Amino acid sequence: MYYQPHNIKHGKEFLQPSIDFDDNKRTSYLNYTYRLRNIRTRSSSIYTEQVSKIRMSNTFVTDPSKCAEHTFLVYSCDYSRSCGGMGDRQRGIVSSFILALITARVFIIDFEKPCELDNFLKPTVYDWTICKRFIKNEKNALTIDMMNKSSMGIDMNNLRFNLWHWKVVFVKINSNLIYQLRKIKDIRTNYGWLLNMSIPSAYNMILNLLFQPKDTLMSFLDNLIDQNVKEKYLVCCHIRVGKNPSIPQDNAFGEFEKPNETIVFKYLKRYTDPDKYVIYLASDSLYVRSEFWKIFKNGIHIDVPIIHVDRLGTHKHNEKEACDGLKYVLIEQYLLSTCDILILTADSGFGKYAAYLRGSSDNLFLIQLNDSQVITTKLRYI
Repeated sequence: MYYQPHNIKHGKEFLQPSIDFDDNKRTSYLNYTYRLRNIRTRSSSIYTEQVSKIRMSNTFVTDPSKCAEHTFLVYSCDYSRSCGGMGDRQRGIVSSFILALITARVFIIDFEKPCELDNFLKPTVYDWTICKRFIKNEKNALTIDMMNKSSMGIDMNNLRFNLWHWKVVFVKINSNLIYQLRKIKDIRTNYGWLLNMSIPSAYNMILNLLFQPKDTLMSFLDNLIDQNVKEKYLVCCHIRVGKNPSIPQDNAFGEFEKPNETIVFKYLKRYTDPDKYVIYLASDSLYVRSEFWKIFKNGIHIDVPIIHVDRLGTHKHNEKEACDGLKYVLIEQYLLSTCDILILTADSGFGKYAAYLRGSSDNLFLIQLNDSQVITTKLRYI
C-alpha cells in the first residue's frame, strides 16, 4: 500500500518493513539494474513517437552553419544572479525546453555557474550546444527573469509568445511550468504528449533526451559499482539538512523541516548484511556523512567535496573546487538513479529528479520531514 506524504498519520504502524528480495531472481535483477551502460543508451530507445515529433519540428538543428536561420530560447544560468541548486536548475531546463518547443525556437543551454555543464554532460537526442557560440554574439535579444517565482503565479498569456520578435530569448527560471503550459490553447493539438504524460514521465523523457554523462563521469560510476557493489543490492539514501557547517550559505530549515539522521540510520540498519547489501549515502552535511561511515561497515566510502553548486561561499574563488562540486553532484544523482532501494528526503529537487531518472516506483521510500519516519511512496507523490 502506498501513502501520499501529506495524508499520512503519525505512528509506527506506517513504518514500512525492509524489502526482502527473492534470491532466486537475484542475479537477473542485479544484472538488469547495475549495467550502468543503460544510462548511455536509455534515451535512444524511450518514447520513440515523442522523439520523432521533436525531430520533425523546426527547433532541431544539426548543422552549425544554419544557426543564423533560426530563433532561439536559451536556458540561462550565469553569475549575474542565483540559479538555485541542481534540482532548481533541472526544473528550469525542462520548463525552458518545453517552452522552446511551443514557441518553435531552437533550445540552447547556457550553463556557466560554477562552470560549463558540457564539461560533464553531453547531448543525446537533442543537441543543446550546437548554436551556443552563435547566440553569445547576438544583440537582438531579450532576457526574461522568472527566478524564484511560483509556477502558479506565472501567467503564460502575459508572456505573449506570438509577439516575440527577438532572435534570442534568454530565460532564467527554476519553476516547473508544465501545469501552466498545459493551459495554452494549441497544446492539445500540437503537443498532446505533454497533456497525456505524467510529470515524472515527462521529466524522465526530457532529461534523457537532453543529457548523458561524458566518459569522465561514466568511468567514475563504472569503477564505483565494480569495486563496491558487484552482486549485491545497492541501497541509497539522500539526507538533506539545509544550512550546516558544510554549506553555511544554504537556506536554514526549521526544526521539523529536516530529517533526523538518527531515526533514518535506525531504519537503514535493516540493510547491514554485508553479503547482501551495500549502502550509499548522499548528504549535504559532512557531519551526517561521517556519522554514517562510523555506523555502517557496508557503506560506500567516497570522500568527495560537499559543495552547493549555487551557494559556493569560499569555493567561488577556486574554479577547480567549484567545478568539482558540480561534477560530484551529477555523479551522485546518476548513482541514485541506479539504486535497487532509494530513500529520499521529502521536498528535495535533487533527490526527486534522481528518482524520475530512475523511472520506477519500485522500492522507493520517503523520509517524512515532520518526524523522519521512512514510508513507501510512488514517483507521483515525491
